[in-house]
Amino acid sequence: MSRSSRPSGGPAGAPLGVALHENLLLVETGDPALLAELRADRRIGPLLPAQVSETVAATRPGNASALLAALARAGHTPKVVPG
Repeated sequence: MSRSSRPSGGPAGAPLGVALHENLLLVETGDPALLAELRADRRIGPLLPAQVSETVAATRPGNASALLAALARAGHTPKVVPG
């Protein structure tokens, strides 16, 4: 579910100023090169369809188990932070 709000006083049809996304799973790396490597991996990349910043990518919550398994098979040990 996504909710959006228009900037205060903005006219109808104006670009959105703020977007709130619920049920979104983020993957954060400490190094932009690692995120690029993960997104290029044929097993992991499809599970990270959106890059948010140099070090953050988004996936759908329904992909969490598959993503964790793919990361483990590739030798990565992610820290899972409940949210």
